[in-house]
Amino acid sequence: MFQNSFFRFSTLFIIYFGLLNSIWAAEWGAKEGLDICFTETEGSKNLRIIHYNIKRQKLLGVYDLTSDSDEVLEKKLRKLDFSDIDISADGDITLQETFESSQMIIRTTGEIDSTEIDDEQESYRLFDIRKHDRKYDKRYKHLYRTKEITRAEKVCELLHSSSNLYSEAAFPVTRFPDTSKVVRTLENIGDTHLGTIGETVTELTMLSFGYDQLCSKYEGNHGLDGVFIDRSDEPECFITESKCWCKSEAATTTMTNYLSENDIYKRIQTGISKGNIKKSMIFVEDFMLNGPKSVFKFAHRTNLSGKSQGALALLDHDEYSRLSGKMTIKALAKELKKLSHGEMSKLKKLLN
Repeated sequence: MFQNSFFRFSTLFIIYFGLLNSIWAAEWGAKEGLDICFTETEGSKNLRIIHYNIKRQKLLGVYDLTSDSDEVLEKKLRKLDFSDIDISADGDITLQETFESSQMIIRTTGEIDSTEIDDEQESYRLFDIRKHDRKYDKRYKHLYRTKEITRAEKVCELLHSSSNLYSEAAFPVTRFPDTSKVVRTLENIGDTHLGTIGETVTELTMLSFGYDQLCSKYEGNHGLDGVFIDRSDEPECFITESKCWCKSEAATTTMTNYLSENDIYKRIQTGISKGNIKKSMIFVEDFMLNGPKSVFKFAHRTNLSGKSQGALALLDHDEYSRLSGKMTIKALAKELKKLSHGEMSKLKKLLN
């Protein structure tokens, strides 16, 4: 019923994310997300930490920490307020016994030690991302989140309304060490860093609902920003475009400019020609043409105040089929129903 009314009345609708009615509080896979990325260059250890309020769709913290000393980094990390979570200089996580799983999803390039809580939190699970099939994204190693999958209909309901995105000051960024006299904010950290933040908060949002990320990027930052699918018996799929920048365009504009069926088709076809994401892009196209469920397009925009806004639409499967020159299973079934009994008999003979 939802899909029929969705197709009939809303080719595209805008969702402004923010504070939700408390009646939905238990529906969320996690209220907050914590993303920890560790890298090491020329002896220096670098930690990028992004803390995001998934329920309210707003940044809580952005931290860029660098040092060649574990002791210095860990001293700085102890000053950050992540309740019941210990973060090491290498990005490893230890969850304390008092950690509340329902409050947070955690993704890290390091290890996650959840031995203190696993026997109590049966509805939550530690995932070793790198053990997934190779079509899945493996930039990170471990993910701690709920086992539950939120169906696309409920995702649409939960990502609800919010206030004006443009009325607040630029969100502060903590950088260590920082010798600059200029206060660091999203306004002056550079486009590459902004792009990473925008994509990360989208990823945390989708991962919190039980979806897994497929490989979708080639040659650096080319390709689809994100493709997410759940691994249930009846999977659903989201294709995402993330923006974090100073442009004052609405998420609907991002949807129009970057997630048209033609744009998605071109990026998938290019991806199929690239070895590193060929398998995942073939899988996504097959899902679009032959999958049992609809594919959703999700444009997610985070402005310089750290608040996010999004637009959601159903992929036009018939238009994608026309562009690809391949008929969907549903369209084929529809055409077969038009055949007479005699025509159907001839077709069966040809197939045999």
